[in-house]
Amino acid sequence: MKITRSQLRRLIRQNLVEVYQPVEADYEEVANKTGVAVSQLKADLATDPLQRRITGLQTQKEVEADRNYMRKHQETYKHGIREIHSAILSGDVTVMHSLTYSAGTEGSKGSGAEIFKKASAVRSWLQMNGKKGNVSLSTTIFDIPYLEFVTGGILTKLMHNANDRGRKGGNPGNALQMIKPGTQGLILKGYPVISGKIDLGTQTRSTVPANLLKHQKSSGFAKRPAIVLEDDELIKDLEELKAYGGTEETILDSWTVIAPYYVANDSLTIEQLKNDKSFVDVFTNPEKYIKLYDIYSKISEIHSSLRNKLDVDYYTGPADLFIDWIYSDEIYANWKNDADSEWEMKAKDYFNKEVIKLDEFKSIESEIKPILSLDSLDRNDIFNYMIFAKISKDYKLDQPIIF
Repeated sequence: MKITRSQLRRLIRQNLVEVYQPVEADYEEVANKTGVAVSQLKADLATDPLQRRITGLQTQKEVEADRNYMRKHQETYKHGIREIHSAILSGDVTVMHSLTYSAGTEGSKGSGAEIFKKASAVRSWLQMNGKKGNVSLSTTIFDIPYLEFVTGGILTKLMHNANDRGRKGGNPGNALQMIKPGTQGLILKGYPVISGKIDLGTQTRSTVPANLLKHQKSSGFAKRPAIVLEDDELIKDLEELKAYGGTEETILDSWTVIAPYYVANDSLTIEQLKNDKSFVDVFTNPEKYIKLYDIYSKISEIHSSLRNKLDVDYYTGPADLFIDWIYSDEIYANWKNDADSEWEMKAKDYFNKEVIKLDEFKSIESEIKPILSLDSLDRNDIFNYMIFAKISKDYKLDQPIIF
């Protein structure tokens, strides 16, 4: 996956394309995305050049200064950048991109990362961007070989790496964001345009106006760092990367997705479950359990609907316990002789028609019982692994990494 001449030309073209001039509609759009009034946004932008860059509302002079800086950086440190690129391609270092990281400019409107948190971030992102692309991404590099992610027990090493950056005087904020419990993300390979020991203050794609994205469609979304960065805040070659332990932000171009990753809410429990005989089939046949999960989800939804329809207090337990109760032969027999059980009889019929026949359900319930025995956080971790495994198969990626 070496960078080709055509890819290099496109990077250059990103710097040469005509400067986009923001219009009033762009300010209104960004204000809406970030949850502030247009007047407040303009007041903030008037005194904050970093905010103008992040939101894509820079002046022509600022854009041209940024481009000149990028051209100079690429030329001055081209040999070091190639070293880092080679290390990425060989798997000697690992590039991570969080899909559930909330950038500071994303406000209360639910733009960007907030949308992904409501569903499978990985599938949503791949549907939008594909397995390969030229949309510049903000990533973080860890000086840990990719193979160590595959073999397990990686979280301790990642935490040590991030904390060690802090001990060296760095600010490992981005590194820690990559490995927060519940994080969904991607491991990638690609071309490292520029890397830093701090957040580079680049544009946020979910915040910039749609007109700017259209303007850059042919060359790809261009991310540029803050030109106020000091030389010692940059990582210019592989030696500096390894000395620091990675990068806090690397603008990655011409990327390919290698595998999805998920940070479990309770990593210790997940590691234990991988060695639990009751869960061997769950980890080796995830697609099978995805179907069971879909059924369980439907049952949960119907359970909630029935609670509202029946409007009685005793339908308050977890969905699986409620189903056990509904399907109890003893209770069902009593219903037949109970003149006041009309709604209960309808409930059982509703389940049989809308979800699954009783015999089939009991068979599936038996198979999924180990998962249903977990607490909600651990169950969520297992389901995420299964969903990620299906996504990996659909997009021909490496197996998902859960830690």
